[in-house]
Amino acid sequence: MAIRSFRDIPICGGKRTLILCDIDETLIKWDKTSYDFYNQALLMVRKTGFTSNEISQEAFVESFARQLYHHYRQTSPPIPTDRAGFESLMFRVSLNPGSEIMFLTARGNVNGITRKDLERIGLDPDKFEIHFTANRISKGEYIKEKIDLTIFDDVFFIDDLRDNIQSVVEHCPTVKCYQFVIF
Repeated sequence: MAIRSFRDIPICGGKRTLILCDIDETLIKWDKTSYDFYNQALLMVRKTGFTSNEISQEAFVESFARQLYHHYRQTSPPIPTDRAGFESLMFRVSLNPGSEIMFLTARGNVNGITRKDLERIGLDPDKFEIHFTANRISKGEYIKEKIDLTIFDDVFFIDDLRDNIQSVVEHCPTVKCYQFVIF
């Protein structure tokens, strides 16, 4: 099910609830996307006239765009996708004893960048468990192997990517999945 706000997550009173929330393009975003940097890299390559016997133009553009985007994300603060909605979600979760919000990201746990990003949007990273797949395992497999769902009455997974949602549906069929759509 697609949602546009964290307010759309139907938390029931009196139930121990776990919210598993993605970070990039779900909790936070940046003004520019990776596509912006791909187009920028492509324009630069076309202007300079790319020639190489070792790598294709397409591979070079993709690599260069990734480097530009990575630098941009390191130097530009993220923006919350739905600050008021997430604050509402945190409040509603706090009303149910034993409930919690965890973050599950495909990022690697590198140099405290994730903690810094959470702090930049006003969240205390010490108040949340943060799980990193580092793109080495699907989110569904990760949840199944690493997170004890049996202690919760309701479990919700929120992510912007259909592939991640499908993975959770396949590996953890009792988890209620929501696709976060930025508008």
